[in-house]
Amino acid sequence: MQIHVQTPAASLIVDPFAGKCDVLPADHGPFSALAQGADWRGKLERLDALLATLPQTYMPVTHRFSRGVYARELFIPAGTVLTGRIHKYSQINILLRGDISVLTEHGIKRIKAPFVIESPPGTKRAGFAHEDTVWMTICGTDTTDTDVLEDELTTRSYAEYEAFYNGLLEQGETKWLSD
Repeated sequence: MQIHVQTPAASLIVDPFAGKCDVLPADHGPFSALAQGADWRGKLERLDALLATLPQTYMPVTHRFSRGVYARELFIPAGTVLTGRIHKYSQINILLRGDISVLTEHGIKRIKAPFVIESPPGTKRAGFAHEDTVWMTICGTDTTDTDVLEDELTTRSYAEYEAFYNGLLEQGETKWLSD
């Protein structure tokens, strides 16, 4: 889900910790309020629910395939707030161009291109693009059908991810859980 916001965007995010901390990071745009508190999963779910009620922004996607590799390149316009889905497997993320604040389980990180990071299974992110940004996610798969890739590689909810994870455990597929 994604929306394009005009300043002041901070009014979109309701934070129960607002006003209880003397220092809020000022460089994360509308994400500054999300920097407070430890319930990052709850914050992501609340942000998802809020974004679903707002008009969506078009963000072009380029799909690239190589032998056993899928790269999804996403153009994020400046001023866009977005959330991703939960990844079933580890993946490599490359910030090719731009400046974006990303909410993770470790807080908010403002990153500028070029930037590369490996994300473990179960990762979900939210972001605020400070300028036009190009983000690429690289995954291992033999699937080239873009209509089924999203469901093969990601889940919509933490409950769905936990069911997937438990299914892998039951099947003895633990190598996928440690990536």
